[in-house]
Amino acid sequence: MRVFISYSRKDVNAANTIADVLRARGVDVFIDFQRLTALDNFPERLALEIDACDVLVLLLSEHAAASKWVVREVQYADHKSKPIVIARLDSVSLPHALFFLAYQDYIDCTDFLADDVFQAKTVSVVELA
Repeated sequence: MRVFISYSRKDVNAANTIADVLRARGVDVFIDFQRLTALDNFPERLALEIDACDVLVLLLSEHAAASKWVVREVQYADHKSKPIVIARLDSVSLPHALFFLAYQDYIDCTDFLADDVFQAKTVSVVELA
């Protein structure tokens, strides 16, 4: 399974933790800063990675909701009919641009610092995909 993590750079610690848990379970995870180089065409490479993923995991937070790149990634994944799993890091509402996710279930990861709880919830990200 291949997972694309869409997140705000301000939530990089949560993104790395989720990626580590998924990788420990054999999941191929794409996080932009870990695989992009200065020579990459950023928007094109993101699109190619979303095309290649089996599921997009949206780390929804106040920061992600305000990020134009997160919104673009999620909209593109939806356009490509990719499954989208929402991992909610705080209680922010969906931005209007992602209205189409309003009735989708999400995983409450607001307590992601509690290691055992977080790992169990991260595993459910894979199971939802």
